[in-house]
Amino acid sequence: MCSLLGAVVWVWLYVSLVGCRPRDKARENHLISAGTALQPSTNNTGSPTAAGPPKVVTPRRALNVLLITVDAMRADVILHGYARNIAPNLTKLSENSVSYDNAYSVSSSTAKSLASLMTGRYPSTLHRSGWFFAGYTESDAFIAKILHDHGVFTLSWQVNPYLIHARGLNQGFDVVKPVTSEVANAPQGKEVSSSAITALGIKLLDNADLSTKQFFAWTHYMDPHQDYIKHSECPNWGDQERDRYDSEICYTDLWLGRLFDWARQQSWWDNTALIVTSDHGECFGEHGMQHHAFELWQPLVRVPLLIRMPGSKPKRINAMRSQIDLAPTILELMGVKAPSAMTGRSFVSDVLDSAAPEDREPIILDLPEDTHEHYRRAIIIGKFKLISNGEPRSQLFDISDDPQELHDLSIEQHETWLGMTKRLVQAATSLRFVEPYGGMKLASGRIAQGSSGHGYRVGGGSD
Repeated sequence: MCSLLGAVVWVWLYVSLVGCRPRDKARENHLISAGTALQPSTNNTGSPTAAGPPKVVTPRRALNVLLITVDAMRADVILHGYARNIAPNLTKLSENSVSYDNAYSVSSSTAKSLASLMTGRYPSTLHRSGWFFAGYTESDAFIAKILHDHGVFTLSWQVNPYLIHARGLNQGFDVVKPVTSEVANAPQGKEVSSSAITALGIKLLDNADLSTKQFFAWTHYMDPHQDYIKHSECPNWGDQERDRYDSEICYTDLWLGRLFDWARQQSWWDNTALIVTSDHGECFGEHGMQHHAFELWQPLVRVPLLIRMPGSKPKRINAMRSQIDLAPTILELMGVKAPSAMTGRSFVSDVLDSAAPEDREPIILDLPEDTHEHYRRAIIIGKFKLISNGEPRSQLFDISDDPQELHDLSIEQHETWLGMTKRLVQAATSLRFVEPYGGMKLASGRIAQGSSGHGYRVGGGSD
């Protein structure tokens, strides 16, 4: 009976996510015979552990939240011993905040990771169009809409047209202001926007009403996105892509520092939580990749995460955390109950509790298929990471001993591979996957034929 149940679950998952593909019969049969019954959480050695009730530590009062995301900012720009001091203001902020050494974005492309960050749900479970820059609908509850419905003033200022006209990511904001970027004096005509984002942010936040009413504010800095250029305000580290990227981070950090300095002088600052993170990381030759999206390698999904809030003490947290938990965290900071549909769970207790942070493994990474990207999913438990592309044969890495993910252990450590695969299937079967809509041809050749939910498409018309 267990084998039959396992087979049914695997076939449903396999067909619904990736359609028909060539299959490794022997390995699939081994996986099916293992079954997919629910397993207890395991520690880093693979031994079962009893999962206790989650800690509940709430802020003493409802706060404002200022959320700042920086495009393509790798985890190594701060906290990780990078040889160049490319982000001094963020480094200083990290020393006065709760900082996470092992934070993960849910996905590796902006449209998927930011949607997950703003909903507390995995992108595969959201009503979305099949485009690379996915559209989302009001069937999915974004935190700005939830906060708006609770009387919170919601504010967004953006330079990326996708986030301005956002097909769902602008849902619920009272104000969405475009940022006018300048074209740098560079051969590629790179648009530079950090100074303009900071200037507009100061203008919008310099509002006496914000001292008397609760607000949620979000902006997304774009300069570290390729193509990269050097800035005269920063050291000349060289002409390679990573050198120019470092200059972009340095320049963004300069303007973030000016925003932070100004914000600390405002009357609302002592009642405001500041969250700084990234939508994803960036590759510079790792696995033959440049830039981001398409895969779930470590440089693409490890990101900085800093939380500064009134009443918290600075500390570094080494436990692994996922951005899936940021939406419920923001809601709890603001005194609003998270909807039951959210997969994520607030980590305000991380910020305020002096006890050791709880184990929240496994970490799930989710890159659903679209017009350009093939399906990818990954699971991290302790030092092991399993990456699946929808085939029964997946790759297993020891990210502690092999952080560059160069040595696939799926054959060498077959039992670990099998256990990790079971846990990934278990996690996947607990989610409600949603097929993309829109009728476009996806990367696999399938056609997006899913539902847009309740029939309303943000932005109007068809995607």
